[in-house]
Amino acid sequence: MADALTVYGFLSAKLKTRISAFLPGDRLDDAIRAKSLQEAFLPLRGSYFESLENIYSTTGDLKAVEAELFAMEAAAYIELFHFLEDPALSFVRATARAVEIEAVKSVLRLWFDAHARGRAIDDRTGYIFRGRVIESLDMEAIVNAPTAADLVALFRATIYEEIVSRLIPEAVMLGSVFELESAMDRLYFEGLFEACSRLNTKDQEIARRFVGLEVDIQNLTSLVRLRSFHDMPGDKVGRYLIDFGSSVSASSLAQAYTTDSIAGAAGALLGHRYENLASIWNKGDTKTRLAALERVLRQVRVSEAERLLGGYPFSIGIILSYLVLKTEELRGVRTVLNAKYYGLAEDRIRSVV
Repeated sequence: MADALTVYGFLSAKLKTRISAFLPGDRLDDAIRAKSLQEAFLPLRGSYFESLENIYSTTGDLKAVEAELFAMEAAAYIELFHFLEDPALSFVRATARAVEIEAVKSVLRLWFDAHARGRAIDDRTGYIFRGRVIESLDMEAIVNAPTAADLVALFRATIYEEIVSRLIPEAVMLGSVFELESAMDRLYFEGLFEACSRLNTKDQEIARRFVGLEVDIQNLTSLVRLRSFHDMPGDKVGRYLIDFGSSVSASSLAQAYTTDSIAGAAGALLGHRYENLASIWNKGDTKTRLAALERVLRQVRVSEAERLLGGYPFSIGIILSYLVLKTEELRGVRTVLNAKYYGLAEDRIRSVV
């Protein structure tokens, strides 16, 4: 087995150079203070986000800009494949599965809208991600599949075949893709857990910390969604949560959801270092408090990524740090541009970035 320097030496230097070129915080701050969407593009000039202004000025279409941001995120993962070997390669591919699953969910929603709900989708098909992350999928054909059977056939010999064949008929019958999307989220985490278990001891220790945070964030996102769109009874939410031996089990989070005890969940997730934020968990309804906790966990993940950058450079940590910071950078730009499009106030934007 190759030593850590051989595996990560070149990539560590390359990714640290990439990170140093990320958009400075004051640039994003300038975009937040911009008076209009057009003005918000100006601080992005001179960075690799400059192309976004060109896309918007040409098309006047913010969704085209969002599609480009998604393609940037996918490219960040795909590029890493060329520099790694197993087991690190399998782990990075498992993390990249999240991007692919989002693309698959998107085209399945379009197919569902067109074929189960009878809605026009022509104005949305232009934003489909058509690149390949891991599986070879014809996204155009999926959206245009004439029947559910034809749709299932397009997933044959892929990791998604069983889920799609089992749950698409149910989605059509129930009029909802919620169960289908939840199953895909679970598929992602199962693959991530398995790939993590094959890493060497040092890498696995680092990876488990990030995976645990990812699970916690996913569970909170699920709880917000369940409360917002489904108003699901507390005794049924547990089946939509992921267990990974994190600081708070899925059953404990489900209990917090049922009793509105968000403060208890926050204390267990974040520890004593964040006791000064306790007032947050007492503001607003359950959905608002869960969303606030999710944002804090994202900040914790970024802090962990930044901490690892200053530590031992020859581990899976440098890759995870890069991906976390890259993803958050893209999320920040996307959030600000969308907020400007909808005319949100500056303080409202800062509360969600």
